[in-house]
Amino acid sequence: MEKIIADKTFEIRSLTRGEIKTLRKQGLNLAALSPDNADEAIDVVLESVLGERIAEIDELPNNVVLDLFKSIIDETFGQGEAAKNS
Repeated sequence: MEKIIADKTFEIRSLTRGEIKTLRKQGLNLAALSPDNADEAIDVVLESVLGERIAEIDELPNNVVLDLFKSIIDETFGQGEAAKNS
């Protein structure tokens, strides 16, 4: 799915089941993030989905990056465009 943020187009996707399992093994439960590990989870998710554009993402305002992260989470847990249109 394409997501346009700050005049930039990002191709986002859902995390795979394997990626979610890996995150859980690292102590990151995306369904119940705490303030202590939220930044780490955001970094890991963005790296997994958009790794080749991390330098570009790091230059964006934090609120814009959070919107990008939220879009990936919505795709992963069924809140993406398909769910909104049903």
